[in-house]
Amino acid sequence: MQSIEKNMKLPRANFKNFNCILIIPDSFVKIHVRYIINMLFDLGFKQMFIHLESVMATYAMALPTAVVVDIGATKTSVCCIEEGIIISKSIIRKNFGGDDMTALLLRLL
Repeated sequence: MQSIEKNMKLPRANFKNFNCILIIPDSFVKIHVRYIINMLFDLGFKQMFIHLESVMATYAMALPTAVVVDIGATKTSVCCIEEGIIISKSIIRKNFGGDDMTALLLRLL
């Protein structure tokens, strides 16, 4: 909350005038998302839109169907999206990412 007030210069009293978009990872823990939602509503946001990050990536590119590859610092995940829905059997997650590639390339030097 303090970061919203400080960085966005938005006082907490004005939260009631704003909606919130929450983009969650493709593999999420349901109870964690519930806690985040409750926290945001307790802060006073009036409405919330919640969606998965891979689906939002396809919306951003205006593609109804795509293969989304997400390479993060510590994990890499791949999933297939068809007509805006993740095909659950297509989700692959590996516990290596950009940090591991950097370490490997440094060893090769």
